Amino acid sequence: MTTVLVIEDDLTQLKRLSFGLEQAGFEVKSSECIISGLEESRASVPDVILCSDKLPGLGALDLLDLSKEESTLADVPVIVFSETHHEKLDCFKAGCDDFIIMPADEGELELRIKAVTRRGKSNGVSGSFAHISIFDLIQLFMGARQTGVMSVDCGAITGEIGVEEGQVVNASCKNGAEGVEGEDAFVELLKASQAGGNFVFEKTALTKERNIEKRTDHLLLGIANMLDES
Repeated sequence: MTTVLVIEDDLTQLKRLSFGLEQAGFEVKSSECIISGLEESRASVPDVILCSDKLPGLGALDLLDLSKEESTLADVPVIVFSETHHEKLDCFKAGCDDFIIMPADEGELELRIKAVTRRGKSNGVSGSFAHISIFDLIQLFMGARQTGVMSVDCGAITGEIGVEEGQVVNASCKNGAEGVEGEDAFVELLKASQAGGNFVFEKTALTKERNIEKRTDHLLLGIANMLDES
């Protein structure tokens, strides 16, 4: 059984989350602050930590930093939940594995937890374009010099974006039976994501050939200008 440690100081929210997760089949442990949460984790390492971004004293960013320093917790996925987007990018930069805007549907929360436990701490992140844009994600990958593949699912339009050392080097997408490659594919995926959808980024070696030659900062700037003019 997957064990989830929930760290939340709002007792009403803590009870609601714990009950919902238990009903979904998870074993739930709880804590009202980061310090007691870390102590709980050391005593019995959870499979996932679900942490509020609004805690007295130490917060989610502190948890992300402290967990890296402890060998027993370094590989435990951390999902941060919040009522706002304010710390979203900071949390991703600090190493969180997912960021959820509350209140979240219990079914979505269950799927997010299962996704990070399948993927593991070191393999990547996933989420919804309702919470973070492709622009923000690419800037995040650039800052962290990530290498991997982002799979994009926007319903009728799906595709992949390859990133090498933080630079977008290839893209492909399908809209029904029609396939598009390169910069045109990147633009199509970006436009489609503005209406919603989901992504999964996996840290992995690239297998597809480069089909985007522009530097990523120039690519993003050109697309931003084009969208402003349209």
